[in-house]
Amino acid sequence: MKQTINPEELKVQLLQFNGTEHYYDHSTIGSGKLLLTDGCKYLREVAKCYWLFDLFASYQYKLCNEEFQTWTLVKTKSGGWEVSATDGNDKKLVTQYIPFSDFAIEDGFTIFLADGVAMLPSEY
Repeated sequence: MKQTINPEELKVQLLQFNGTEHYYDHSTIGSGKLLLTDGCKYLREVAKCYWLFDLFASYQYKLCNEEFQTWTLVKTKSGGWEVSATDGNDKKLVTQYIPFSDFAIEDGFTIFLADGVAMLPSEY
């Protein structure tokens, strides 16, 4: 049985991450390699959102020339999610619609990718 995550508690826990002590490999077969900070690893495991980091990794071949990426998740009115990446200066790089996810934080979320490292905004 999947344990329910309290979204507000998760957001508070994520704010405690500043910088990182370790980097963790996140790679999937056929996708680009991605490194995760302590905060992203925590998010991936606690919120059980491995799919999200798989999605980021899957676009890295296409976005390999983009040293900095801002990935944003926004809940849509239809109940799905819009996941989009910009170059950090509002130039849209990619958008993908996810029809269903039980991602814990429903009021949106942002993750930065800098030189192949995924990090929480508080870790940047």
